[in-house]
Amino acid sequence: KGSMGPRFCQSLLSVLLLFCLAANAYAAAGPLACASPDFCPLYCGNVQPIAAPTQKIGGSVPKLVAAAVTIRHGARTTLKQGCFPAINQDWDCTLTTTNQHMLNLSAPTQDAGVLFRWSTLDGLQELQGACQYGQLITRGWEQQLENGRNVRARYNDILPKSYFDDPRSLFMTSDTDQRTIASGQALFAGAFPDDIKLQQQFGTRIVDWFISMNSLVQPGQICGAAASNSMAAAEATAVPQAILTSNSTLLNNTWISAGHPVLQNAGELLNAMGTLNDCLMPAVCENRQWPSSISKQDIIQIHRMHSEWQYSVLRQPDVAGYQEGPLLADIVDLFNEITTGKTPIKFSLFSGHDTTIIALLTMLGFPENEWPPYASLLSLELLQAEDSSFYVRAIFNGLEFKMTGCPSVLCPLATFKQSMASQTNGKRCGTSAPWSTLAASYNPTKAPQMKTPGNDNPKPSSSNDGLRIAVGILGGVTGILIFCLGAVSMQLKAARKLASGN
Repeated sequence: KGSMGPRFCQSLLSVLLLFCLAANAYAAAGPLACASPDFCPLYCGNVQPIAAPTQKIGGSVPKLVAAAVTIRHGARTTLKQGCFPAINQDWDCTLTTTNQHMLNLSAPTQDAGVLFRWSTLDGLQELQGACQYGQLITRGWEQQLENGRNVRARYNDILPKSYFDDPRSLFMTSDTDQRTIASGQALFAGAFPDDIKLQQQFGTRIVDWFISMNSLVQPGQICGAAASNSMAAAEATAVPQAILTSNSTLLNNTWISAGHPVLQNAGELLNAMGTLNDCLMPAVCENRQWPSSISKQDIIQIHRMHSEWQYSVLRQPDVAGYQEGPLLADIVDLFNEITTGKTPIKFSLFSGHDTTIIALLTMLGFPENEWPPYASLLSLELLQAEDSSFYVRAIFNGLEFKMTGCPSVLCPLATFKQSMASQTNGKRCGTSAPWSTLAASYNPTKAPQMKTPGNDNPKPSSSNDGLRIAVGILGGVTGILIFCLGAVSMQLKAARKLASGN
């Protein structure tokens, strides 16, 4: 019985040590790209930190002034109907949406009233379970949370601590799809963790989110027939057609394995390529079943073919400009207005699709044929050197690259605008409101300083969950060590008494 205390302490400390190691591993790990690590193509996710520049101008690295970030939504369910029966299995979606319609942008935030929760009912959706086609899933939300933490780490100097400290410095937009809206909001949650906690504690606080069809979606929304015609003409040229015909046997065999009839012409080959890629890649990323006659090598080959085909089309004259020229023009205009002091916006977020990013990459001159994985992040940074000259830097999924027509990865703003002029001038297919007008079109109210009960000067909590976990564990371990030392001391005293005969 006399050794019970030390034995207990030894066992408890061993358990605590294992727990500390596990907690540290959890805190250090980012969200997984796939449900199964055995077969996880790059497509499933490649969230990376955004490194600061190292190139110097005039002896020093230019300072960050602004950033325009474009993301692809996170992991989602399949978009296509009729892929193969197994794709309709239960996707187990858990994300919900809360909203409240208001009369206009100038309505006071207190008029928001109650929030309505929008959710899908299990068994009553397009897919088996509680998911719809193209819906963001939990893994996609986690990927964008990580993107948000990376955004905070890189752009902390231009981001307010709280959105409500300086809402005019931020602009966030997406199209109307659930997966793009939710992805952007998840990134916001990762970049502004304290705002999420305050909202949970003190109730609803309004964050402005704009819906834009400014070519964040498929061509034709803004540029209309010009975009559709240029795409159709490019698809009919020799290189894209050769890609399809040289892979026709693979496409036909895979299409038949998925339960469909033989493909008859180039149009059916093209449709099958897109459908198979969209059906098989989500199935792979989420470890779903697909027809056993379709091998992993077949899936990778179809995906590579799809990417090669897309780039061969977009790299033809005018095609990418008609797709995402309006968005690139808006970013160029934003940088112009920032450098002339016409807009307070310092950080803009465009939440879109793979087609959004792949067209931007084409115009910017990204050298690879990489299909943008889930949660891809493309950032254009505006920097200023000590001599007041401005530069633009491009980073895609953590990799900076030299843009078309630029002398290095730090591209003089004037050179950047000149190089992109062929993609933006005449390709806007209409006009956009100036950023200075946009920033003044709504009147966000700064939220009053929130105080927690019994604390007149609350300090914002750290966004580093791993650090908070470690500190908590360290405090617990310290307490247990003190307890154990006390128990050992009592044991020693008892032993002395026995030895002395007292």
